[in-house]
Amino acid sequence: MDDPQSGKAPGSPLELQGNQLTGDPVQNSRPQDSRPIAATPTLPTRSDDHHLGKADESALSIQLLRRSRKPLVWSVVGAVGIALLVFVGLRFLGDPVENEGVEAGPVATSEIQVRDLAESEEYTGQLQYDDAIPVAASGSGYLTGLVGDGETIERGAVVYRLSNDPGEAELLTAQQQVASAESQVASASEQSSAVSAGPGAAELSSAQASLAQAQLSLQNLTAPASQAEMTAAQAQLGQADAAYADLFDGLSSSESNALQGEVTRAGQSYDQAVTGRDLAWITLLTAQASYCGLASVPVDGLCALSDLPLTDSDISALTVAVQTSLAADPATVQVIQTFITGSNSYDVAVVAIDNAATAWANAQAALDEASAAPAQADIDQALAAIYQAQDNLNLLLAGPSALEVTQAEANLASAEARLEELLEGATAAERRQAAAAVESAKISLEISRLQLADLVAAPTAVSLFYGEEISWRTLAMGSSPGSDIRQLEENLAALGFDPDGAMVVDDMFDEATEQAVMLWEESLGTTVDGSVSASDLVYSPGPVKAGAAGEGIELGMAVSSGAMLVDLVAVSKVGIDSTGSESVESTQKIVLQLPVDDRDLIEDGTAVVLELADGTELDAVVSTIGAPVTGESGSTVEVVVVPVEPIDDAWTGTNVSVHVTSDLAEQVLTVPVSALLALVEGGYAVEVIDAGDSTRLVAVETGMFANGVVEISGEGLSEGLLVVVPE
Repeated sequence: MDDPQSGKAPGSPLELQGNQLTGDPVQNSRPQDSRPIAATPTLPTRSDDHHLGKADESALSIQLLRRSRKPLVWSVVGAVGIALLVFVGLRFLGDPVENEGVEAGPVATSEIQVRDLAESEEYTGQLQYDDAIPVAASGSGYLTGLVGDGETIERGAVVYRLSNDPGEAELLTAQQQVASAESQVASASEQSSAVSAGPGAAELSSAQASLAQAQLSLQNLTAPASQAEMTAAQAQLGQADAAYADLFDGLSSSESNALQGEVTRAGQSYDQAVTGRDLAWITLLTAQASYCGLASVPVDGLCALSDLPLTDSDISALTVAVQTSLAADPATVQVIQTFITGSNSYDVAVVAIDNAATAWANAQAALDEASAAPAQADIDQALAAIYQAQDNLNLLLAGPSALEVTQAEANLASAEARLEELLEGATAAERRQAAAAVESAKISLEISRLQLADLVAAPTAVSLFYGEEISWRTLAMGSSPGSDIRQLEENLAALGFDPDGAMVVDDMFDEATEQAVMLWEESLGTTVDGSVSASDLVYSPGPVKAGAAGEGIELGMAVSSGAMLVDLVAVSKVGIDSTGSESVESTQKIVLQLPVDDRDLIEDGTAVVLELADGTELDAVVSTIGAPVTGESGSTVEVVVVPVEPIDDAWTGTNVSVHVTSDLAEQVLTVPVSALLALVEGGYAVEVIDAGDSTRLVAVETGMFANGVVEISGEGLSEGLLVVVPE
């Protein structure tokens, strides 16, 4: 359609006044009249993009300057497009645009802003928590309470409850452990007394005997060999020679007959075992027939040949039948017992065949081995015996070596030193060691007694406390100082079981600690004794979320010690900040595998951006960086990223995109990417709006592109200037 004011089609070429865009802006004489014309026919144009003031029309030259607003992906204009533009331009050269009467429409603008631009690499990791804390039953009993699936519990909450019902074997074991610990205390006390009292007559006699033996050994070693020793060594050599010769003599007739007889007897035993099995099978079939002929078969499914012999479960079921209602019928009981006996007899007969077959094979192997030529190993062993006997004889002839004499002298010196040490009495270090052994035995005894008391105590209630250490010992008055005591006291204080503030949070278990423990035990309804066993607590860094109960675990059922009850996942970590106040930190993390080539993009504490599947972006930081590992997909490092703010649990287990900054341009001039004008002659420009709404084109150099904006630089550009942004 023709423009009603100018008579020319919209988008006709402009004849400009010789201003080539070489760094100087193109200045239009009228406000809002300078609009670059589209460089290609396919790009949309604005109705106000072809207006030009009349004051400059007489000075227009024939030179054309073509500019276009076009998408950045059009970085090169094809030769065909350029030829078409030139053709259209020449067509209208002598016919400038007449548009003085046309008013420009509204123009979209944007300010040039100073900001940071960043390019990033995207990686994928999974949102997860730390490994779950498995909770197993600390003893046997009936499960009367258990944290629910998906329930989040905090400090002091009960994880599970057991109604104690120790079995006879468990109780007996605990009593035996107490008795053993008492015996160890007595033994250690006796040893300590002996150390303090000095060596006894028996110990002195033993040391004197050792000294005499060492003296005799040295004397015998240095004395020349006797005639008897020489004779014995020569006899040993003769026996070794004879044994070597015997290897090649083969079996005698009597030896061969004896071995053959063993083979024959073993074969006969096997035949007898087969006959016995066949008879047992017939007996079993007869017993089955009698059983299946009963008016009422107590256990179904035992009347087919494929059901024989009876399994252990079949026999158990039949035994139960004998012991219950069928016991009133002696004939039926006799049939069932005969059936069971027949099955057992058949099993025994089958085992007898296997044993007979093994014996037969062994007898034949013994005959074959004895009839065969001597093995190389036997020959080597016989030769070794000859060499050893010869060496022994040579040693007697040569006498002891200097090393042997030195060793014998050292043994004598050691025996003399030991006797002298006993005569001098125990050292201070030995007395301290003996006393320490007594104290250790007493502690073991106390632990055993407490464990026995736990078995016969009130119902068990296992609670959740916060802390990094695990519960590993019973804590009570007299316990040695330790950080586990401090951790216990911190929790008791936080839960309000020290209302008077008498307890000092330290490494000591004192009377105030005992009182706090007793208040806590009273609140749980368990035995109030002021002691905390290792199985009374589950420690986690903070609140936990419970998983599903273990397989087959239900309330009211009897559980055995060690049965897996539930897994707990710590959802946050509770600590004390620099001000002494309680701080809470999420334990969520995203674990991803980063290529080794990208390792230099991050370090501990590097800020990153997380993107959930729904497009939500969240801040996070790099927590830990692992060592490089080479696998099928190349060399990677494991990187753990933690969110700044907790993420909804619904996203746990899902993949999360992690954006890591790979390049950064700080505090640069930027405009929206759509504000760039691609020029036919190459490069880009922006259309700047000056005072009075006049516009000019300014050549720009582009830098980094990110998030819909672009870094620019050019003469006269500054923050706050307005540029035209095509709608």
